[in-house]
Amino acid sequence: MIYKIPVSNEPIQEQLFTVFGMNLRLTLYYNQLSKGWQFDLFDANNNRMITQMQGLAVNAPSLIEKIYLLFFYSVINHVLVLMQSLRMN
Repeated sequence: MIYKIPVSNEPIQEQLFTVFGMNLRLTLYYNQLSKGWQFDLFDANNNRMITQMQGLAVNAPSLIEKIYLLFFYSVINHVLVLMQSLRMN
């Protein structure tokens, strides 16, 4: 399943959305040191960070058409790992 999340060229962006019944906060930001985009993903239901400072490959010629798929795969993968860990606890 792929979700489209609208983004802009603002250096810091934050969005709230729900996936699999989880309320998530996505923070997308431009890192001046690495000259690249990174994201944080926060689980608002459990008041806990899922992942921080995950890098995104943007404008790479071989990835330009697939970047959104890679990004959403990464987000969904982190959500699934969190869901599994919550079930274990």
